[in-house]
Amino acid sequence: MSTIELLDFQQEATDRLIEQALNYYTGTPDRMGGRTVPFIGQLKAVTGAGKTPILAKVVSAFAPAIVLWTTKFGSVVDQTAFNLGAGGKYHHLLGTGSIEIIRLGDIASSTEWNRILDRKDGLTILISTVAAWNSSLKDERLNVHRALYNGDWGSKSRWEQLKTERSRDLWVVYDEGHNTTTEQVELLDDLDPAGFFVASVSPLKGKLLYYLSGLPTPEQRKQRIVSISTRDVVDAQLLKSTISLADYESATEEMVAAVVRRREGLEKKLQAYGKSFKPKAIYVVEESKTRPSEIWRILVNRCHILPQDIAVCTDTRDLPKDAARVASIDQLSDQYTHIIFNKRLQEGWDDPSVYVCYFDGKTESATRIQQVLGRALRQPGATHMSDEDLNTAYFFINCPNELLEKITDELKEELRIYKGPEEPDDFEPFKFKLEREIILPIPLKDEWVGKLKIPRLSLVLPDNGNRKKDRLQQLVEE
Repeated sequence: MSTIELLDFQQEATDRLIEQALNYYTGTPDRMGGRTVPFIGQLKAVTGAGKTPILAKVVSAFAPAIVLWTTKFGSVVDQTAFNLGAGGKYHHLLGTGSIEIIRLGDIASSTEWNRILDRKDGLTILISTVAAWNSSLKDERLNVHRALYNGDWGSKSRWEQLKTERSRDLWVVYDEGHNTTTEQVELLDDLDPAGFFVASVSPLKGKLLYYLSGLPTPEQRKQRIVSISTRDVVDAQLLKSTISLADYESATEEMVAAVVRRREGLEKKLQAYGKSFKPKAIYVVEESKTRPSEIWRILVNRCHILPQDIAVCTDTRDLPKDAARVASIDQLSDQYTHIIFNKRLQEGWDDPSVYVCYFDGKTESATRIQQVLGRALRQPGATHMSDEDLNTAYFFINCPNELLEKITDELKEELRIYKGPEEPDDFEPFKFKLEREIILPIPLKDEWVGKLKIPRLSLVLPDNGNRKKDRLQQLVEE
């Protein structure tokens, strides 16, 4: 595996976050309520910008330490643990000292837990879903909050021990931080960490916002928020450069068939470029009871897609007999070129070979597209190709005609929140291409060819002379 090094814009973001944290603690940290206020640093970046390697490099600067690395989605936890672990593509960014990557839920013995708390050197990263510790009552519903009175665990919960009995500083990394809640922030802050690094494009919440807004000057608050320009990410070829919105008013069958044709066309182009991977199409459904099965049947019966090429990632009970149900993201092998899903894959799944997205039913706002946008933006191989079609993410929607431009404007506005400080307010990092369905004539069924006749009708008007005479006679009579 080749070693991944940070790109210039990633290294710049890393340096800024580290510098801000070091300056905070070499100066005079803020104090509120008799305690030192933790450092707050926010990383704002579009999906695909490399948030995980940036944050890995950041926390490496603060060893010896314990890092609680948390996020909402179990799939993100799995990916992070794999990529940061020994042999993972980001492991080297954590430094050369003693490093251990541990899933919080995998710690089964008091000996292991006490070793982590007592250790004074090295970097220990505890990776966890939010669900593993998010209990507003801090009761015994979750193991981490359960008081243990037997054996060597001690009488305190592990959460309390992490707060009071650790021998190293604690730092918190909250990935996908836009999902956080005020209550979650309260729980994390209760651990008395040295600081937070939050990857989020949304405003911070709860005490995080309170601490940040409490800084003396707007400039200080601004410095704590490190934004990565989307233009830098696109120029580095990590993302596709064009977003195509195709608006269809056709029935589901016609739209799905168009998606299949587009995916097949892209596959042929990629083969011509010598690319071995196959592009993927994803099908986003809101209603999971029947729609996944209906789309599956269209793909198989009308579009002649092999059942083994289709993955269904929904909780639909009654799927066709040959349908492949995929329970988790790690089961999505490259075999599946058509993937039907609902909210389960909206975040936490990153596959650069996704090119085409179909949205089932009516789309009347940009919100649906925004939620899935990141699934199709990554560029395969982080290299743009000379054929712009292979640098394009395709979205097939069905919306009222007057809303297409509005949806496009909303998407552009969403992407502007990632703009760099030097870029104008109306910058557009992506090219947008709008397509409308071409309504083809409906062919006549074979059994009616030559049997139908269209009557020829004509209207005969009186000649001009008679019309003039009639008008003159009317005037005389009046």
